[in-house]
Amino acid sequence: IQDVPDHNQTVQGLYAHYRSAQATLKQTETLQLPTANMTANRNTGTISSTTSLSTAGLPTGDTYTLGANLSWEIDIWGKIDQQIREQHALLNVTQADWKAGILSAQILTGQTYFQLKATLHHIQLMQKIAQEQKRFIQLTEARYHAGIATRLDVAQAETQYHTTQKELLELQAQYEQQRNALSTLTGHENTSLPEPRTQVNISDTDYPRANIPYLIPSRALAQRPDIQSKLAKVIAGNAHLGYTQTAFLPTLTLSASLNSRHKIWQDLLDTPSMIWSLGPALALTVFDGGKRSALVEQAQADYEQTVAEYRQTVLTAFEEVE
Repeated sequence: IQDVPDHNQTVQGLYAHYRSAQATLKQTETLQLPTANMTANRNTGTISSTTSLSTAGLPTGDTYTLGANLSWEIDIWGKIDQQIREQHALLNVTQADWKAGILSAQILTGQTYFQLKATLHHIQLMQKIAQEQKRFIQLTEARYHAGIATRLDVAQAETQYHTTQKELLELQAQYEQQRNALSTLTGHENTSLPEPRTQVNISDTDYPRANIPYLIPSRALAQRPDIQSKLAKVIAGNAHLGYTQTAFLPTLTLSASLNSRHKIWQDLLDTPSMIWSLGPALALTVFDGGKRSALVEQAQADYEQTVAEYRQTVLTAFEEVE
């Protein structure tokens, strides 16, 4: 069971999904910071003139351009904050799914292991029965030759023996299937498991029963990964709903730029050749054909779905505990 988190491929896939959610959250958090870009160009061609309508006779040469732009979207309506909230909740979802995957794989591994041990014990019992039936065949044949038993008695003893041999073959095939399933769950070959022909004494003391309390506080259900996952989805759905509602509000962006253009690249940093600009920009979508309203309705429906799934998961958890 200890090998499951590190070697089970399903668990490894859930862990990779969790790491992807971590990267997505970091990417979303960068929206709170300004974005800076820098460009440098060298162009060869006709040098334009503002007083001429034709390019004929204009000189040609090299033009160097150096520019820097700074853009920052100010989160005055909490739009970016809602996105971060949503991604943080989705991160909790993937983390809970990862932990639930570990528990599920460990439970399945334990069940498979005990089934395998039971099958092994059954094989050993059937082997002993086959040995006794083989002796009974010899005894019946001796009685038949002595005239005490009939040929039908010998045939019945042989039939019972062959039926036991058939069950042994089925049990051995079942044992190999369980062994392969256990290897798949743990992620490697289980060479330490006993073979069917190995005599292993199995008693009730090998598998002690857990002491389950009569009363379990309801707050203990909050520790279940499936409930944590559904609760995080509710939080993510609420944040996504708030994010879609901010689409009706204007977007405020503060931008700044500094550009320089000259025929000689050494003069690019001269003050007379520099052009700068600084100012805010306010953008608002006036008409979109009802697209934003549809997105809000979709987010509202998705949120109500996550709430219903969360409540059903809690009710199922109560049922399982009881």
